[in-house]
Amino acid sequence: MFGVGWQQNGLSHWAVRLGNDQALPGLAPRKLVGRGGVHLLEANEGSPLWKLGYRIAPECWGHGFDTELACHGIEGAHACRDKTPVVDRMLPLSPASLTVAQRAGLRLRWEGRPSPSTVEAVGEASVKRLILAGRELGPEVLHWPAYRG
Repeated sequence: MFGVGWQQNGLSHWAVRLGNDQALPGLAPRKLVGRGGVHLLEANEGSPLWKLGYRIAPECWGHGFDTELACHGIEGAHACRDKTPVVDRMLPLSPASLTVAQRAGLRLRWEGRPSPSTVEAVGEASVKRLILAGRELGPEVLHWPAYRG
């Protein structure tokens, strides 16, 4: 059964498995290694954006699965709705995620403090956020509190 994103937008997240003839040390063929892709969201003023995301099992890190998944997600988003920006949001504490997003073609578009709701929830010491995208973003996306928080 397809999820809502697939039904409404023709694109969403995928499961990632090793192929029938693929094996990595300690990993059997067909092993589920993670999930990810893009999900269509509405920012302020009804501005749509594709939110990129990926989660790869730690034992599978370092094999390029996350970069390949991010690239396929961005490619699919452009094929489905080319005018809609692809955006990734992250904490700067994850340099590997930043590298993956940059290898997939996204660039840093905003860096700063989290939203007031995040500060309220986790305190003043909450870390800054990064927003990366494949193109310049308008204020309706960059100032979307739910997205920055």
